[in-house]
Amino acid sequence: MRCFFSAITSVLLIGGAVSVLAKAAAVSKASLGKYEQKVEPVLVRVCEDCHGMKKQKGSYTINSFMQDPNGSYYAPNTADEKKKYWEQFSNATSEVPVYGDGNWVDSWPRPDNAPPPDYSGSHSDNGMRRFFVNRHNLGINAGFADGHVDKITLRGLWDQTWYRGYVLTREPKLPQR
Repeated sequence: MRCFFSAITSVLLIGGAVSVLAKAAAVSKASLGKYEQKVEPVLVRVCEDCHGMKKQKGSYTINSFMQDPNGSYYAPNTADEKKKYWEQFSNATSEVPVYGDGNWVDSWPRPDNAPPPDYSGSHSDNGMRRFFVNRHNLGINAGFADGHVDKITLRGLWDQTWYRGYVLTREPKLPQR
């Protein structure tokens, strides 16, 4: 269990799946200590039954706006785009989702991302669709920057503060049930 959640935390703390191994030595003992005290107990309590060593149901998706985009394969091309990134946990507020149930390893959710055509959870062609999996009765569980875990309804995905300056631009049209 610790290895699984340590791997997730390493990805989140270091800033991207591509450079995790190269930067693994940069994770401070203080950061890992905070994880073990604050984040890991919540993950074990809330997530282990479905996502632990005894049962692996589904996967997690990372809010990639939490990472430092410098040097990333997906580094932003403009200064305006770079301003959206939180770059580190201390810059983000408690309303910012860090990770959640999903169908792909990373995501850049945007307010104009169209919902998928159905609730199968198999569509991963845009940022929001990577989180749009009907895993918990029309919702997902998500971990937030302050360490708490909460359920987000699938419609509520568009109401989250995914990046700096995120504003819902139009009502998403969800698929029929």
